[in-house]
Amino acid sequence: MLKPDVASKMLAEFADTEWVARRSKALQVLHKEGEAWLRNSIGSWNEQHKHQKKLNFHTSRLSDRERKELFATVFPRMTNELERAWRDLGNAPYSESFEYQPFRTPGDRRATDDRRDSWFESVIGELDGYDPDAVWLAEWAGHLGNKVS
Repeated sequence: MLKPDVASKMLAEFADTEWVARRSKALQVLHKEGEAWLRNSIGSWNEQHKHQKKLNFHTSRLSDRERKELFATVFPRMTNELERAWRDLGNAPYSESFEYQPFRTPGDRRATDDRRDSWFESVIGELDGYDPDAVWLAEWAGHLGNKVS
């Protein structure tokens, strides 16, 4: 097992310092607020939360084609996996909190929109700076939290 400091150094070697810049240009074409949304999805959760509410960009409001383009732009090597996870979350119980009884709302996408939007923002928060595929993610997922400030 890798020690956290060793894993952090190894992860730094995989990091792409131009990650945001490369994706920002493509997101500007996809959606006028997409670039600002991406920049606000990176960094500490408190900063994200403060700025996200000002933006009117929600992954869940995109058409299927636009959402797939977004996934392909942000994580080109995991587009299919992200799309599958997105669709699976749409079929998950509406509530994930232990305080409430989970229930399903078949056919009502709006019931899971906030949850799916939050999920994708958390994916970006964990993987920004990397261009992972599923195998890389499986190998390094246990160490990614070490980079979070």
